[in-house]
Amino acid sequence: MRAFLRVVVPLVMAAGLVGSLMVVSAQDQAKATYVGAEGCLCHADPVQKTWKMSKHARAFELLKLAGQEKNEKCLPCHTTGYGQGGYGTPGLEANLEGVQCEECHGPAGEHVDKMDKTKINRTPSAIVCARCHMEKSIHARP
Repeated sequence: MRAFLRVVVPLVMAAGLVGSLMVVSAQDQAKATYVGAEGCLCHADPVQKTWKMSKHARAFELLKLAGQEKNEKCLPCHTTGYGQGGYGTPGLEANLEGVQCEECHGPAGEHVDKMDKTKINRTPSAIVCARCHMEKSIHARP
């Protein structure tokens, strides 16, 4: 099984990276700001309802329960946009606790403002998931 994962995961990640690069350029993402899940109102039904019931939505609550809500090693995987202009950024009003839409799809400020489908990463690559689920987390799992 491990040999299978060592071969398949990199292939999936590479394919996903190519696809995601075609959707939103890095320059467009750099201009975008985080709006939080509440800012993604067009996707309220059923996407947001499903997300609210997920483990991703409750990821920050797990940190609180463990007394780790200020642990900088945990925040990148339990919040949205940490260290990238998201959670913890002074002056940012969006609630970005938990793993929200923008952690996978990128900052949605321009997407929301312009209602433009090209201003969001519609198909995140497996690399996005691997940042927390396979690379650095002590309790990561696929």
